[in-house]
Amino acid sequence: MGRRILTAGHLALVGVVAAALVVGAVSFHITRSTETAGGVSSSTQFLVHWQQTGSESGTVPGRLPLQLSGTVAGPTVLPRANSRFLLNPGTRGHEAMEWLLSETVGMSVSTEMELTFVVHYTVGTTATTFSGTFYVETQPIAITVTETYTVFFDTGHATGVTFDSQLQISQACAAVGTCP
Repeated sequence: MGRRILTAGHLALVGVVAAALVVGAVSFHITRSTETAGGVSSSTQFLVHWQQTGSESGTVPGRLPLQLSGTVAGPTVLPRANSRFLLNPGTRGHEAMEWLLSETVGMSVSTEMELTFVVHYTVGTTATTFSGTFYVETQPIAITVTETYTVFFDTGHATGVTFDSQLQISQACAAVGTCP
């Protein structure tokens, strides 16, 4: 019998399968417009009262939203109202990636979250990747209705953008100012 050598790819696949079996994960595959995303979803891996409820291509709104904080010690405090935010400086009408995030009743008060966003997009033949980490804090008083937050990434272009893929990861922090 020949000796087999496991590559890093094989080991990673074995790790993902083992993790899926341990936590009872469910596979998922999402196709929307020209975007496709795939992965493994497990309810133990997600914040119960903070969820990404959608993403789509769009445009930066006419009234420019505030930018989210990139400073762990100075998170953006989420308002008690449906709101919009930018990840980067924006220009009205530029093509944008939009994420819809919801905070539902039951979310812990004054909780800081680390939000990571990654977008791969192409303009003409030039491929570009944006990656950024931002910090938000829930209100100091419990909410009584679901709040929806729309987050925009401005591509810097008015036309000709093709979104290849996007990713958003949310993590709760141990305490305000102390994130992973």
